[in-house]
Amino acid sequence: MAQHLSELLGGDNTDRPVTIYIVRHGDTKFNSDGSGAGGKIRGWSDVCLTARGKKEAQQAALRLKGKRIAGIDASDLPRGKETAEIIGKVLGIKPEFSADLRTLNTGDFTGHDHEKAQPKIDDFIRKPDEQIPGGESFNAFVTRVFRGFAAAAAKHPGQPIVIVSPHSPVSVIEDWEAKGQPADHSLEMRVYFGNDDPPGGIVTLHTTEAALKGNGMRGMSNVAFDMDNPGSSPGLDAPSPRQQFMDKVAQGAQQQQPAGGNMRDVMAHGRAIAGAKALHAVGHISETARDKHIAKSQKAIGAARKPFGAFAPS
Repeated sequence: MAQHLSELLGGDNTDRPVTIYIVRHGDTKFNSDGSGAGGKIRGWSDVCLTARGKKEAQQAALRLKGKRIAGIDASDLPRGKETAEIIGKVLGIKPEFSADLRTLNTGDFTGHDHEKAQPKIDDFIRKPDEQIPGGESFNAFVTRVFRGFAAAAAKHPGQPIVIVSPHSPVSVIEDWEAKGQPADHSLEMRVYFGNDDPPGGIVTLHTTEAALKGNGMRGMSNVAFDMDNPGSSPGLDAPSPRQQFMDKVAQGAQQQQPAGGNMRDVMAHGRAIAGAKALHAVGHISETARDKHIAKSQKAIGAARKPFGAFAPS
């Protein structure tokens, strides 16, 4: 069963699980209140950490002690480098830096008021192959982020690492994780547009090198913005067996009220639970994502069994 599942997911026995602790850099003078939700568009500016930001980096470092961290990689922008160096000093590790781990290049919007500029940036994100004036396209950014994460993981195979990242890359990875870590690195943007990880916050990602490398299929159609029909990506080629399996798991787990409340729905959600456990077992989704899918499926099973009362099978 394990071998068959591994083949279905596109992995192999040498594809060892990877744990990445993603730390958002500390507060900067462009943050309005430390939340990252206001102030000015930071982009690729050389803005540095505030005193508060340095304290947040120090607190993140203390939370990472005892995690057996093997390496630290960070954006090469000043705020990322400062955060990584503070963490590295506490953990006794010299950080490495990469331009691939930078935030979205917001080009001409950099330094502008967040509330006025962000909606305009979002318009470009919704047209992911269109380049932001003076910056980059959203698809180019996402491709770069995964390349940076894959390169960082490859330096320490199978060992826990820290990646210090700005807000946008964190949101990309969290959105990908929420979708089940698809091989084409597609996103539904539910998490991206609603995410607000605080400066100095830590996100734990359980994945594999193969998942981070993907299958090279990413393109404009891989970003879905239809919030009423998640997962719809017009023009996308037929999904691979691995993607079909993962989509079924996610769809089954997300369905809150099975139609008709019948036993077929109970069985379907039972399979979704088993699938979520299997995906976690091979390192393709995190423990948090697994538990979230299981909880939703269990709720749906309860609703489906209710009409049958004591006659419902367990």
